[in-house]
Amino acid sequence: MQKNILLVEDHPVTLQLMKNFLEKEGHQVITAPDGIEAIEILRKITPDIIFMDLIMPKISGDVLCKAVRKMPQLTGCYIVIISAVVVEQEFELANIGADAFIAKGPFNKMTAHIRKAVEQSEKERETDSPKLVMGLEDVHPRRITDELLSQTFHLRVILESMSEGILELYRGKIIYASSAAVAQLGIAQERLLGAYLPELLDPGAGAKVRHLMEMRNEKEFELDEDDPLEIKGRQLTLRKQFLIGEPDSAILLIKDVTERKRMESIAEAANLMDNIGYIFSSIRHEIGNPLNSIKMALTVLKKNLAAYDRQTISEFVERGLAEVVRIEYLLKALKNFSLFESPQVQKLRLDQFMENFIELIITDFKSKGIQIQNYIGTEPWLGLADPRALHQVLLNIFTNAADAVVRRDKPQIAVRMTKQTGWIQISVEDNGCGISEENREKLFKPFFTSKEHGTGLGLVIVKKMLAKMNCTIHMESQKDVGTTVCISIPEELQNGAAVE
Repeated sequence: MQKNILLVEDHPVTLQLMKNFLEKEGHQVITAPDGIEAIEILRKITPDIIFMDLIMPKISGDVLCKAVRKMPQLTGCYIVIISAVVVEQEFELANIGADAFIAKGPFNKMTAHIRKAVEQSEKERETDSPKLVMGLEDVHPRRITDELLSQTFHLRVILESMSEGILELYRGKIIYASSAAVAQLGIAQERLLGAYLPELLDPGAGAKVRHLMEMRNEKEFELDEDDPLEIKGRQLTLRKQFLIGEPDSAILLIKDVTERKRMESIAEAANLMDNIGYIFSSIRHEIGNPLNSIKMALTVLKKNLAAYDRQTISEFVERGLAEVVRIEYLLKALKNFSLFESPQVQKLRLDQFMENFIELIITDFKSKGIQIQNYIGTEPWLGLADPRALHQVLLNIFTNAADAVVRRDKPQIAVRMTKQTGWIQISVEDNGCGISEENREKLFKPFFTSKEHGTGLGLVIVKKMLAKMNCTIHMESQKDVGTTVCISIPEELQNGAAVE
């Protein structure tokens, strides 16, 4: 009786010999040189029998067998594993869904096992247990079970126990997917194997992953953790790493950052409230002072309205309007505390922005004995930033500086603004306790903090906000000497030149 048979074998001579034999027996034979092509074929046809080599590059026979058994249309297909390896312990047919194992040997002896498997496939299976067709006397002399399969088994145990998802790629297609990767992506393993990942994702996520996968370089590439993939309610980051010496192969590492992002949002809100408390006393004083000035000016003006000339009246009015402008700025600053939205980058007079910011916090810092030295100057430098986000970033940096100098004899914080090609740099320098070399390496890592009650996310949030505005942050510090934080902001250019 004619059968439709798929042969999966990476050795071309063996593959051709098996194909010739089965075709002479009257069977319809399709061949695949590896597991990837086999999966592509099995998505289109449903054979009666599959013969697959155990030891193959990219996708081994046991992994391929597991994937085939998960394809609904192939649950009744008869699968035979063929190998020169004697399988005794680690490799169990029932665990992978194979029906039989035949050992490679001289071809004339191996054909007898192939005939037996074909005949057996026509009979009704008596049990759900696999039919073992093995003759140890026919086994090829090369016995490599103890070394090869044992190493493979233990390696897979390690890979499957990792929380980070792992995808192995060959020419862009997935040849291995760990359990964590399957769970994180929410895509069944049988759909992943042999597939091009971007085609399994929605257009937005697919475009990001396609860009990552199409990069051809020996370096490591990573999707920005500040802009993770949104897949079925999860937030994932991907890192691509090429394998040395194998240009067609690569590894995709998948990390689920959903919980971390949620914690960052909570910490951002908490951090926000801490910073609000830090400046509220200043705002209270700053609003109260101009209001008192306006009240006094209007009271004096009212009493002397008939006696004052127009010039004097005009001076009182100007003084009152200046105080109103001051209050307007303070009220506008309160809007800076709603930062759960995308930044709106705009042209910003950084010299004026910094003067206003320092004016806002200086009273509160002086009340704590902290001297702020302002070296900003009045040169009209234009940068590109969201004033609300920048305000929040500076509050965090100044809060850290204040905590660092609180126990110093003469606590000082110096603010400078300099210019480099294409960038305007704002530096905040304190003479505080400084940071040890060991801790400097961890500054921007989530949940790391040297403060007793810190969240460990303040600088992470700062870095994220700045990155969204195409800005950067750099820190230098020396234990018991002080810390300098430098923010680099893109300079606004006109006609290819910086605006002066």
